[in-house]
Amino acid sequence: MKDIDQELRQAGQAWQSNLNNPPALDSMLASASRRQASHRPLIGAGIAVLVLAMVGGLYFALRPAAEPVPAAQPPLAAIVLDDGGIQTGDGEIGVAVFLDFNCPGCADFAQENGDYLANLVDEGAITLTVYPVAFVDEGSGTAVGPTNAAFAVAHESPQHFTDFYFAVAKLGPAGLSDAAVEQAALDAGVPEDVIAGFGDLKYASETDKAFATMDKREVASVPSWFATRGDEELADSLSSSATELRRVLDALLAGDPVPEVTEDAGEDPANGEIVISEEDFVEEVVMVSVPSCTGLSDSQCRKALIEADFAVGAEHVDSDAPKGTWLGATSPSGWAPKGQTIYMLYSKGPEDNAPRR
Repeated sequence: MKDIDQELRQAGQAWQSNLNNPPALDSMLASASRRQASHRPLIGAGIAVLVLAMVGGLYFALRPAAEPVPAAQPPLAAIVLDDGGIQTGDGEIGVAVFLDFNCPGCADFAQENGDYLANLVDEGAITLTVYPVAFVDEGSGTAVGPTNAAFAVAHESPQHFTDFYFAVAKLGPAGLSDAAVEQAALDAGVPEDVIAGFGDLKYASETDKAFATMDKREVASVPSWFATRGDEELADSLSSSATELRRVLDALLAGDPVPEVTEDAGEDPANGEIVISEEDFVEEVVMVSVPSCTGLSDSQCRKALIEADFAVGAEHVDSDAPKGTWLGATSPSGWAPKGQTIYMLYSKGPEDNAPRR
């Protein structure tokens, strides 16, 4: 019986190996017939084995190839540009954003637009370039540290940059601490050895390039943005509000005309134009007293303005004072509409007027 079982197994293997060789199969069948008499009681089992072998062989020979499982796409890596920008994505529409982590208005901008821009990058719809600028609180370094961390992540863990950048931008001055920045990096997947190097400020000077680009493009305040296609500038926050970015991009990506904002009351919307009516201007206007910043540091002034329900921005202006020196605020005296933006003024630094040899 053992010899018969072995012979049947060998027959099954031979049958599989000769499925595409008819003469060989005929020879096997003839040989099986000659042995039928001596192994008649087991002929049914032998045929069953051969049939199973044949079916199995045909299944493996004819079954369609398995569809390859697509590999998960890694996050898009950031590229540090020579002009101080950090770029992600490869879409046709370019978006350049200037933000300061220590600016409350920039935090609001990031809350409103950060996830939206990150999703457009992931979808391949835009190429996003952010310019981390730091209006330094004199002696505190609270603006430089997070900006240095942004450049550190862009250089050393570029695939995690976009998630990290907008997470930090959303913190705003009140939440901008070393611990919060490090936690944002951990949450974004930045390796611990990269995070450990944040404190050495190795990349702090790179924001100077971003400042130079800011001056070149005549950006006087943050947050600011530009939308482009190739070398063509399509829209910017210098001619419309920084909060209009989402509406402008939605129109551009849909192939619609770039919407414009006018202040002509009574004009009907046309071609995507948004008209601001008189009702928009008088609705919920509440006048509040503007706190004086005389004798206060910039952080104390900012806190007082925020507590008085004003929006606070940052502006880089010409001055002979050392670069980064706080010069005061644009706060008007007396009363102003609640929610009005008041800008903190910082020096660009004296120009180099020394004769060149």
